[in-house]
Amino acid sequence: SALRADSPLVHPSMDTYEVAPGIFSRPKTNVCNHFRLRKGHAEKILGSVPHVYTHRLATQKTQHASLEPHVSIAQLDGTGRLRIWSNTQTPFVNRKLLGKAFDVPVHKIQLVVTRLGGGFGGKAYPKLEPIAAGLAMHSGNRPVRLVQNREEEFCGSTVTRHPVNVEVTTGLDKKGEIQARKVHLLFNTGAYADVGPRVCRNAAFSSPGPYNIPHVKVDADCVYTNTVPCGAMRGFGIPQVTWAIESHMDMIAHELGLDPLEFRLKHSVAEGSSSATGQILHSVGLKETLKAAGKAIKLGEKKPPGIGRGIACGHKSTVSPSASACIVRINEDGTVQLLVSTVEMGQGSETILAQIAAEELGIEPDRIAVATPDTDLTPYDMATVSSRSTFFMGNAIRNAAGKIKEQVISMAAEMMEASQADLV
Repeated sequence: SALRADSPLVHPSMDTYEVAPGIFSRPKTNVCNHFRLRKGHAEKILGSVPHVYTHRLATQKTQHASLEPHVSIAQLDGTGRLRIWSNTQTPFVNRKLLGKAFDVPVHKIQLVVTRLGGGFGGKAYPKLEPIAAGLAMHSGNRPVRLVQNREEEFCGSTVTRHPVNVEVTTGLDKKGEIQARKVHLLFNTGAYADVGPRVCRNAAFSSPGPYNIPHVKVDADCVYTNTVPCGAMRGFGIPQVTWAIESHMDMIAHELGLDPLEFRLKHSVAEGSSSATGQILHSVGLKETLKAAGKAIKLGEKKPPGIGRGIACGHKSTVSPSASACIVRINEDGTVQLLVSTVEMGQGSETILAQIAAEELGIEPDRIAVATPDTDLTPYDMATVSSRSTFFMGNAIRNAAGKIKEQVISMAAEMMEASQADLV
C-alpha cells in the first residue's frame, strides 16, 4: 500500500536526507532504496524460451528475541566526557554516530561493551545509546540507565527481520537449461531505515542464486511503512531471498520431472564462474558440497515414512574490505592478554580468537584472557557483523602473535647465547 501514488509519505522530507554511497532513494515516494542489477537481456530471452515459470512468495517479520533485552547506561562526567556502557555489537560505529549526532569529537566519547545475552544483528548500530546520551546531558552528571522490557523489545527502539515479497521468473530452453531469470524484491523496512537499504541491496546481489545464468534482471525496493522498523538479522536479507529462490528451483524441478539435486548441480557455479555482478569466483566448492549433502541425507533413496528431506544452497557476500586491529600482550607471568574489540554474543568469538592466539604462540588457550571491548582501551574493529570476525580479527591476532614470537626468540637467543634458528 505504501507504494501507491496516493499513499501518505512516512518521511515527506526524505529528499533532504543524507544518503550513504550506493543507496538510491526515490524522493516524494516511500522508497528509500531502489536497487537494479542487469546482466544480458533477460526480458528478451524470457519472451523466446519454451519453458517459463513464475512464482510469488512472501516472508514475515521476525523478532530476534535475544535472552537479554537492549540496555544502555550513559553519563556525562565532570570533564565533559560522555561515557556509555551498552550491550552493542558495534562500539566504534556507535561512537562515530553519537559524535556526529551530538557534535562531539570521538575522543570525548568512551563506549564500553558489556557482556551480550544474544545479538545477531538486533544490537548492531545505535538503538538506546543516543536516547541515554541525550538524557545524560541533562541529568547533572548522574548516570542514566535505560532497559527495555520484553514488550518494548517487540515495538520499541529495536528492529526485526524484514518481511520480503519475492516474485521470480525463470526461463529454460528445451534442454531444461536455465537461460534467464528475473527477480523483483519488495522489502518492508518499517518506519525508519536503520540498515534496511543495505539489507535490500545485499539480498538483491544474491537473489539470482549461486547459479550460472546468462541473463539476469533484478529490481529491489526498500519501502518505508508505518510499522516497527526492520534492520539486520543473521544473514542480512539472504535467508528470506534464498528460501524463495530455492523453493522456486524445487517447484521448477517438480514441474519438469527433474531431480532437484541434479537440477542444481547442472547450473551451480564452479571455479572461474562469473557471478551475476561479473565477479570471477574462486575457491568454489558448491558442487562438492551439494553432492556430499545429498549423500549424507540419502536423497536418492526411498524416503522413510514421516521423514522430510530436501536440499538447498545459497551464497552471501560479507563486508570487505574492512579493518580489524588487536594488541597481543604477554604478561609478567607468561600468560597472554588479547585486547580486541570483537564482541562476544554467543557465537563463540572469545573461544576461537583465544585458540588462534594459543596455536600461534604454542601455549594452552586457558593461559589467554580476552578483554572486554572498550573504545578507550581496545583497538579499532569495524564491527562484529557479517560473519567477519574469525577471518579479520583472527588474522590480525596471527600477525601480532607472529611478531611477539620474533621478539621473544630474539631476547631468548641473546640471554642463552644461542642462535635464533635453534630456538622454538
